[in-house]
Amino acid sequence: MIKKTFKDFILLLESDFSEESENDDFFNAFDRASYELRGLSWSRIAKKIRPYDSVEIWEEINDALNSNDLSWTDVKQHKDEILKRILDYSSKNAFVDVMLYNLDNNYKVGGWDESITKDVEETIIKYRYGYHETTYGRILIKSYWGSIDYFIECVAKNILESFIYDSQCVNFVDIDDIKSDIKEEGDLVQYKDGKARVYLENFYYIVKLYLINKTNYDKFKSFFLNWLDPMVGYHNLEDMDEYIIIDFSEQL
Repeated sequence: MIKKTFKDFILLLESDFSEESENDDFFNAFDRASYELRGLSWSRIAKKIRPYDSVEIWEEINDALNSNDLSWTDVKQHKDEILKRILDYSSKNAFVDVMLYNLDNNYKVGGWDESITKDVEETIIKYRYGYHETTYGRILIKSYWGSIDYFIECVAKNILESFIYDSQCVNFVDIDDIKSDIKEEGDLVQYKDGKARVYLENFYYIVKLYLINKTNYDKFKSFFLNWLDPMVGYHNLEDMDEYIIIDFSEQL
């Protein structure tokens, strides 16, 4: 056994303290940079209305790091320590999430769990915001839905259920009855190769008993198309006699 002198222990303690101090300095600076990034708009990075692209996202991140005497290289060097403390930073802001995602591409951005893929309302909100058209939004979609294609397919297949929830033209008291009737009717939406056939007239006869404002089919159809327009635009719609074709393929 090698005996250690008191001086050896002093050196050991000093080296440990030095390493800890260095980490403290980094995390103090990283905390400040993360805080600055949290002040930026979350929605602006995700929505298609004047979205940040990849370059702009990293410009913001680098500005926050540089203003605190850090670089992306410093962040990568402390990757393991950051990931150990990931709950301190996760889902505070989309910009911070981008950093964490680039340190670990298994990291789930946005702070959601897998149940989000079954939440029709949340799916349609993200589609309306244009997540599938922005850098951060596509990261989020791939994290939970696996691919943009599958996300769009979920939107298409749930378009009528989304309409019920979002348009507020149907009596919510009867929502379970409506869902049961729709299921009994069969496939009112058929999706293939990025295009959805929506059998709207059949859908109308199911929900007309539950409409808050009683109206005929033509008025109901007009209401549905006006609701749909901000999502896909009229140029993506084709009105057939028996069904409406919604072309989502341009957005894949």
